Amino acid sequence: SDVYKRQATVTVTDASAPTPDVASLADITDECEVSALTAPTATDNCGGVVTVTNDATLPITTQGTTVVTWTYEDENGNTSTQTQNVVINDITNPVAICQDITVSLDASGIASWSAADINNGSTDNCGIQSVSIDNTTFDCNDVPKLVLSGVIDGPLSGGVPKAVELYVLSDI
Repeated sequence: SDVYKRQATVTVTDASAPTPDVASLADITDECEVSALTAPTATDNCGGVVTVTNDATLPITTQGTTVVTWTYEDENGNTSTQTQNVVINDITNPVAICQDITVSLDASGIASWSAADINNGSTDNCGIQSVSIDNTTFDCNDVPKLVLSGVIDGPLSGGVPKAVELYVLSDI
């Protein structure tokens, strides 16, 4: 019986990407912002280290849904991805706080003011985006009519702005 010896080289390669540990990532929700994300995990078929990264720019403050893509990479450069929704939905109304002001008519019979003149510390859980009024001047013809109305709005359109109305009660 003859015995033959041959030498062969067997190369084992890892061509399989890491597998996410959960099939679907849960949505992350907040009213104002998401400033940190918890990295999900994945398993590699060869048992090596899996590096996890994402494409998010933090903090996420944009009203609505931002899709974050997570990338899992094993030690051999194989990658897989998974997406996660970050939902920002401001549902808390701003609190409008106004103060009384006294204005005097000038020589032309006109008085004026700004939204800052009547704002007295209005607040919103996500910060005040704007304080505005629709009329910044009045004259004798406006007494005792509605002088102005305004809106105090938070930074996100999902919240309901608070309206403010001021009246002139008498001619001074």
